[in-house]
Amino acid sequence: MSRLCSCIRKVHKRLQRQMNEITSRISRMKDNVNDTDTTNTTEFPSQPEVTYGENPHFRSASTAIELKQTPEKGRYVVANRDIKRGQILFVEKAFAFVPLSHVQTDICYHCCRSFGDTPIPCTECVNSMYCNIDCWNEACSSYHRWECPGNQMSLWPQIGIAYLAVRMLFKYTTNDDNRLDEVQELVTNFSKLPPCDVISYGVTAIMLMIYLSKYTDFFKVVNFKECPISKFSNNFNCDLATEDNERLYVSSLLLRHILQLISNGHAITKLNAVADKNKNKLLIQQEDRIATAIYPSASMMNHSCDPNIINSFLGGTLITKATRDIAAGEEVFNCYGADYRRMLRRDRQEKMESQYCFKCDCAACTKPEYEEYEDILKKFTAMKCPECSGPLSDNCHSSLYCIDCGATVYNNIYNHTLSRAQFHFTKAEFNIENEEYEDAIISLKECLFLRKEALYKYHEDIAATMDLLAKVYAIMGQWLNSISYLEHSIVAVEEKYGSSSAEVCNELNKLTDICLQYLQEESNTSSKFYKNVLKKTRRYLNRAQEIIDLTYGPWNEVYQEIAVKKKILSSILKNFNV
Repeated sequence: MSRLCSCIRKVHKRLQRQMNEITSRISRMKDNVNDTDTTNTTEFPSQPEVTYGENPHFRSASTAIELKQTPEKGRYVVANRDIKRGQILFVEKAFAFVPLSHVQTDICYHCCRSFGDTPIPCTECVNSMYCNIDCWNEACSSYHRWECPGNQMSLWPQIGIAYLAVRMLFKYTTNDDNRLDEVQELVTNFSKLPPCDVISYGVTAIMLMIYLSKYTDFFKVVNFKECPISKFSNNFNCDLATEDNERLYVSSLLLRHILQLISNGHAITKLNAVADKNKNKLLIQQEDRIATAIYPSASMMNHSCDPNIINSFLGGTLITKATRDIAAGEEVFNCYGADYRRMLRRDRQEKMESQYCFKCDCAACTKPEYEEYEDILKKFTAMKCPECSGPLSDNCHSSLYCIDCGATVYNNIYNHTLSRAQFHFTKAEFNIENEEYEDAIISLKECLFLRKEALYKYHEDIAATMDLLAKVYAIMGQWLNSISYLEHSIVAVEEKYGSSSAEVCNELNKLTDICLQYLQEESNTSSKFYKNVLKKTRRYLNRAQEIIDLTYGPWNEVYQEIAVKKKILSSILKNFNV
């Protein structure tokens, strides 16, 4: 009976918290409506321009870069002059994109920008959302009439990247975009893929052709000789005299696009600040994939595990910046998802061969100076040497050796310690779920002590433990403790990704959230702790601003958040001489 009463109390407590959250959200919405000073409009940042102007021979690219081709490398991008870090090399609107169907997003299905609080849904399939009536009308008058039945039968979530292949087909059969040649020339890797995979993609293409013929008027409306055949610069003879020939032609186009997208599809990402479920004061930064797109010009960049550019997005527009100085004649490299700071060489090689059908021979995979980073990367998952506290490598099956001092130890030396640490971490997660925060702190501190005994100082599990401690202290409103643990966890991020990396900027953004909470809520503003946090917050925001200026720009969500926080800090600083 007592257990039943305890359960009822917990359920009541949780329902009460949810009611408070809903009430709080309603109150904030009312404030947003009534506050005339709030600039929460649907206006978007202006689109940036490429440095030195657009290259007339390379669409959407800067004149500082150009496209070259050799039999060995195929097409690739090189700098034709010295390029400085932070300069914009590509500003390219997606030829076509589709939202990820398995992710709840707030993006317009036509322009890929946020639709805000008042989206316009399709009146038939409901789940297609648009930011305004113009996007809705443009989509309905072109491609959405053929997508809508597929939405209603939940077809698109079942076919993955093939959905974007269909959208590409719709794009060039319904408008005057003259980029079809650029799209058609993208690599397919047809001869390098396993035959069973090609057959599977072919079946998908035929299935989509049947869908278009049976459930839409696509074949009745589209004149294939005008769109797309006439749009090819190298026009070819194609007999479309019969319905079967038209269907075969469309199936072939769809198969080609599916194969192209496997190697050339590009994820559109967005950094979201998500309110923690336990307390709305705490925001969690997470980068989410929201859509998949095709960018013909940017696709010309070859892969390197150590790229010299970084990509960001303004709606469906890709913006590419140089992350370091690039000398004239040097190649401009993108990263296809296998960064040497995140993956070991063997894992990167396997990823490139399995998805992109080539063996990576970039500098990070072939040059001796990068071999040292293999050991550096292992540090973040390494146990601690009992002799010198350095990182232990697990290259040997039966024992571990220290990368720093060379000592050899048995590989099960810390098994019991790490098992106990994981027990306390799991217990803390349970405590947090049940809002038992004091107990969670005790468990996490015990976990942290044990992990520091067994793991190298930059181990990702130590950083995760300190990050969770900071989170719980923030939930409890103990801002100084939260700041302290975040400052410790950010050291590991700097060590792994570099002090000027976007990852460090994201951590600084999170840290300054907590700093500002403390500065706004603390009543004793004359204490040395308060003034110290005030100075540090200004330093952290300036550092984050410097990083974001070079890596992203005003169109980025973090950039806008930092700008708002600098204004808040400026108003606080008026009362202090620091």
